[in-house]
Amino acid sequence: MLAFAAAAYLMGSLNFAHLAGRLKGVDLRASGRFRNYGASNARSVLGWKWGFAVASLEIVKGAVAVALPVFLSVEWVAYVCAVLVVAGHRFPFYLGFRGGKGVASGSGAFGLLLAHYRSPAAALAALAFFIYAMAVSPMFRSRLILLIRRLA
Repeated sequence: MLAFAAAAYLMGSLNFAHLAGRLKGVDLRASGRFRNYGASNARSVLGWKWGFAVASLEIVKGAVAVALPVFLSVEWVAYVCAVLVVAGHRFPFYLGFRGGKGVASGSGAFGLLLAHYRSPAAALAALAFFIYAMAVSPMFRSRLILLIRRLA
């Protein structure tokens, strides 16, 4: 279990937006709308092709991080790995614990869990991640504030 958890965190720490920014000679934390190492910021700074590549790689990274525990049928370890791949993306040790929001990585991880298990626990975990993803999204927060102001 500890080996899976460590591997998931380390996989999450592998940040493709950071690598894409270095290839293009841009520090994504110093530019863009979000100023982080995420797929959204990569798209806004580097363009849609780089953003698409980064998002795709992040989704695959999340799915790969939970694939082995899923296929070994160790369900609770798979959920722990899904959380740790997002934590690794958000808090990579080699980038000063400042990464991206973890939305693409979590989408891959929790998407695989939901597709494989199709259980209430998987659905609840996916719903919890969706709420988390919306909470860290600046666009969602601004729209929610507008909606609350209209209702008040």
